[in-house]
Amino acid sequence: MVCYLCLEDVKLEDWNTGHHRKQCASRCTAQLSTFQTHSSIQCIECKNKLRIWPDQGPPFQCDFQLPSCPTAGQEIGASGGNRYNCFHVTMTCVRLVLKLWRVWR
Repeated sequence: MVCYLCLEDVKLEDWNTGHHRKQCASRCTAQLSTFQTHSSIQCIECKNKLRIWPDQGPPFQCDFQLPSCPTAGQEIGASGGNRYNCFHVTMTCVRLVLKLWRVWR
């Protein structure tokens, strides 16, 4: 698979264990810090504010994959504003995150 931060090929095992993400985030700290963060939406796992991913990397799928998500099961191209991600743990599409955020407020 292709890492959507460093854009390098990564073994699936290294990705799934989080090994690559940890090393990549450390190597790419300067780049990662330039990505804007949402003012209030946090990752449900690590509690860091989700970053707005730039127009880079391979297509992605919404991790929530709820039937109510308009893009459930579809690959979505990163367009520089349609993907919120903490990178360390999870990824999701902006539509569902914003919908959930409205409910949580």
